[in-house]
Amino acid sequence: MSTTTTTPASTARTQWPVHSSRLAIAAGSAAVLNLITYGIASASGASMAVTAPTAQEIPALLTVIATLVPMAVAGLLTWIIACRRPGFRRFAAWAGLVFGVLTAASPMASSEDIPTGAVLGLMHVIVGIAWFMALQSPRATEQEGAASS
Repeated sequence: MSTTTTTPASTARTQWPVHSSRLAIAAGSAAVLNLITYGIASASGASMAVTAPTAQEIPALLTVIATLVPMAVAGLLTWIIACRRPGFRRFAAWAGLVFGVLTAASPMASSEDIPTGAVLGLMHVIVGIAWFMALQSPRATEQEGAASS
């Protein structure tokens, strides 16, 4: 004999298309990983300088800004669109991952040396992966964990 419990709609948990806490954790984690990557690259002798559009050295703070701002703006836009079209979240997750991977090659063309280009490209991939993970459904993550147990 089984019993089912129902909850009134007013107390049911609302499903938001983008969870701000997941996005914040992912963005913060990506920023920290990018700072660690920056530090290792700098200590290893990478110039951390680009030549396009003008020659300039990339400060560590810029890597944090270039991680957090795009994720916040894209998260807001995804939330706005996904409120009307819930399936957009899944599309946006994959699109962000693909964008991060495909744009990883672009720093090679504008960096002063190969290590700098490789590290900046790695930072693109890190942000793409963080974005993808942030937009994954918590239910899907829990179900995958339960299925592997």
